[in-house]
Amino acid sequence: MRAAQDFFSFIYCYLNRVCKFIIKEGLYYFRMLITAYDDRLDNVDVYVGGMLESYGQPGEFFTVVIKEQFERLRDADRVWFENDRDGSFRREEIEELRQITK
Repeated sequence: MRAAQDFFSFIYCYLNRVCKFIIKEGLYYFRMLITAYDDRLDNVDVYVGGMLESYGQPGEFFTVVIKEQFERLRDADRVWFENDRDGSFRREEIEELRQITK
């Protein structure tokens, strides 16, 4: 239940940011988007909204998504050097490795 609440809260905040961006960038884009989505901004596709806030690099939404995916990939990797659950490295060894990789 908590995950669903977090998800909907995240989407709500995302839609608010998209709307603020569109209004800030100009009424022309706002009208185009409203027309394209049948006067329902809450129906904006996540990909379209994410692309609207991107200028040559990932915008705020895509940055969050990419960061989360990399964290999940890292945390699920049993041979990642910082993964202390499998016992490959002790805490002291992990700290030593962190010093080397800086």
